[in-house]
Amino acid sequence: EMLEIIDSKEPNTTISKNCKEPYKCQMKESCWSFLPKENSVFDLYRGGKNSWELFNRNILSIKDIPEDFKLNDKQQIQFNCERTNEPHINKNAITKFLKDLKYPLYFLDFETYQTAIPLYDGLKPYQQIPFQFSVHKINSKGKKTHYSFIASGKKDPRKKFLNAIKRKLGVKGSIIIYNQSFEQSRLKEIGDYFPEDQETVNKIISRMIDLLIPFRNFDYYNRKQEGSASIKYVLPAMCSLSYSGMEIANGSLASIRYAYITHGGAKLNEIRKVRDDLKKYCALDTEAMVVILEELKKYV
Repeated sequence: EMLEIIDSKEPNTTISKNCKEPYKCQMKESCWSFLPKENSVFDLYRGGKNSWELFNRNILSIKDIPEDFKLNDKQQIQFNCERTNEPHINKNAITKFLKDLKYPLYFLDFETYQTAIPLYDGLKPYQQIPFQFSVHKINSKGKKTHYSFIASGKKDPRKKFLNAIKRKLGVKGSIIIYNQSFEQSRLKEIGDYFPEDQETVNKIISRMIDLLIPFRNFDYYNRKQEGSASIKYVLPAMCSLSYSGMEIANGSLASIRYAYITHGGAKLNEIRKVRDDLKKYCALDTEAMVVILEELKKYV
């Protein structure tokens, strides 16, 4: 019976919500391969019912959506950008965002890892443990400097991590983060565990500005973003920088590699290689924010 199934033709079936719900089907990429590679109707921002209605009407690409089809404001921006092949720019909103920045500017990103069984006191199962950060600093004259921190050894890295951040972020100036809720939550957790540092942590958080805002609000939108405000999509849409070709190109892999070199019995040459890859990856995250901000300045 199994051989008959293997030898039989691929079943003729259409895609549906079940391809992603209750979990993603392993064959989704194959079954959805007939869709446009860029900006299909399923790339509409929060498309939901709209995307499926268009698909059921045999409309596959955003650019082919009828002009009288009801879209929300952000979806309409996507549609306009598809038709004109030009980015959407809300100059007033971008100008206001930039005016709120105070020098020196600190572009901050950090990485975390987690384990099912807590490794250190005061942790919950799967609680995120910060182990690395990168910060690019730009002073009022435009001079740029970079600093990277990666914890070493098997001991709890949180205190050394926090002390290094306090030294490098100073006491004034905007701290720019992309999607700041993650970093804020991790710092609050550290502050809760080290109450003597709670006031310092709160001051750091109060200086944070989220670079995601202009993109989440579609104040800037480029069709190359394909409906996403993720930095992984925004960066190549605005400049030539890219994460492609990097040994570590996402936070999940960074977490796995760090856990391996600290708790997995890695050899010395492996540790050196992974630490170098981690440094390059996290540095690109903050360099990307610098470049994105400079690009935004061109539109005001």
